[in-house]
Amino acid sequence: MTRPGIILSSSFVSSTDEKFNKYIEYLDRDEATRNKAFEKYNIVSYTEFNDYMENPEKSTGLFTATDDYVDEEMVNKMKNLFAEAQKNQSTLWQDVFSFDNEFLIEEGLLDKHTGNLDEKKIQQAIRVAMEDKFVKEDLTGQGVWTASIHYNTDNIHVHVASVEMENTKERVFREVKTFNKNTQSYEGTGKFDWQSKGRIKQKTLDSMKSKFANTLIDRNVSLAKIHELSRTHLIKNTVNLSLEDQNLCRMYNDLLRTLPDNKKIWQYNRKEMEPFR
Repeated sequence: MTRPGIILSSSFVSSTDEKFNKYIEYLDRDEATRNKAFEKYNIVSYTEFNDYMENPEKSTGLFTATDDYVDEEMVNKMKNLFAEAQKNQSTLWQDVFSFDNEFLIEEGLLDKHTGNLDEKKIQQAIRVAMEDKFVKEDLTGQGVWTASIHYNTDNIHVHVASVEMENTKERVFREVKTFNKNTQSYEGTGKFDWQSKGRIKQKTLDSMKSKFANTLIDRNVSLAKIHELSRTHLIKNTVNLSLEDQNLCRMYNDLLRTLPDNKKIWQYNRKEMEPFR
């Protein structure tokens, strides 16, 4: 079975969760220690990524919305911001963008001989995706995030952690859960407390992934042109496209795999198509 080129998964914990404290501690560590401490701060279930969400072989330094590389002074600033957000009862979100390395090679983002990755392009795409998330989840002006690129043999992935400086989410009284390393899942403790709602809307995640992919592989062709192709080719169930522009053909097929099954809504101005523009 062919793996998708890009996978996005998201999870969250409340301000009282031990994982939140672990992430703040993680910000204080050097690269080698962060790699070894991966399990302590990761809040995304391994099962969502099959067998390759293991301790990374190496990782880049932290980067943010404004900085490609975060120096020690900025690391301390980010640590303080995350700690302040925790005191203000913010949720801690973690988004993981993972790639099939073959996909990165095909798109010219990874050199299979040297292993060199176009990190600047990855960082740029992450910024676009996170800006989109903050807009759609009403976090603009409140949200802060930091990220790092993790390297593994078959799969490179980017971990992004984000908080809001003042909690704006509805709080509900619900059971406190704790993470079980053996089952790789959260289990109830029997204790109840007030916690902020933290789940990110699926349409937001879909839009983030689309924005990320569009930025990453330079989809300069608008959805309007894709719509015209779908109208002239797909409605006739023609699968052998005769396109001189091979890049357009590849982008067309990439987008086609993510479009809804209902072809009747494949129209540029429809609200349902917003995540794919």
